[in-house]
Amino acid sequence: MATDQTVAQAFALLSANWPDRTIAPETVSLFAEMFRDIPDRTLMMATVQWIATQKWWPRVADLRQTAKRIELEQLGLPSPREAWVLAQALAQAPRGTVRSRLKKAPAPVREALRKIGGTEALRVLRIADVPRWRETFEGYYVDATEKIGDIRLESPKLLTDGET
Repeated sequence: MATDQTVAQAFALLSANWPDRTIAPETVSLFAEMFRDIPDRTLMMATVQWIATQKWWPRVADLRQTAKRIELEQLGLPSPREAWVLAQALAQAPRGTVRSRLKKAPAPVREALRKIGGTEALRVLRIADVPRWRETFEGYYVDATEKIGDIRLESPKLLTDGET
């Protein structure tokens, strides 16, 4: 998991990209504490991706979300937004094909759909309710992916590049 040395390296990269930014020691300590559950390699990848794609200094949540997207990609899972699009497509599929299509969907998508009431719940949504349902679905999806991520992170045989 993210060590103080890795957090220091991440801050060195961020500081090189934003040289006018003053960083308080408390900020570094906060970031270090908030990244304890993220593997070193994933934190560094998230930092590099952030620098390459964003124009502002990241908040803790920004780097955590970027790290989560990287973990999902490594697991071959869609992002929360992509999972929502998949769930909507499943809800719009002809009724006779939903069950077979649902079996092919990633387990976290199926779990999130189950928790919101299945594809039928999405079929009857009013336009005004879509943002709230999407947020709820994505929250359930992220929770379901964390279960998978925890299994992956605890399995030493799946770690690469000398991580332990």
